Amino acid sequence: TEPYTHASVASVSCLSETAYDDVLGLVLPKPCLVVTPEHDRFADFNAISEVIDRVRSAKPRIAKGSLVWLAPDDTNRFQADQHQQFINWTQTLE
Repeated sequence: TEPYTHASVASVSCLSETAYDDVLGLVLPKPCLVVTPEHDRFADFNAISEVIDRVRSAKPRIAKGSLVWLAPDDTNRFQADQHQQFINWTQTLE
């Protein structure tokens, strides 16, 4: 198996809110980084926010240890600072 899993649920524009739950359910309890820019025209930021909140409420111990959510005040693009955030996150994995 892979040592970690990176999932950017927000980049999958064809998913419904229910599918976001399903994707996170399949990934957790493996480490999961979700990056959801607030101004992403391809994803429903509010729906993803609600899903993250539900997951954190339903599975607080698993979510605390596995789920990292970044919500930059930006559009959907992978800038140098976001590259560094991803690198920093991967370096926290064992």
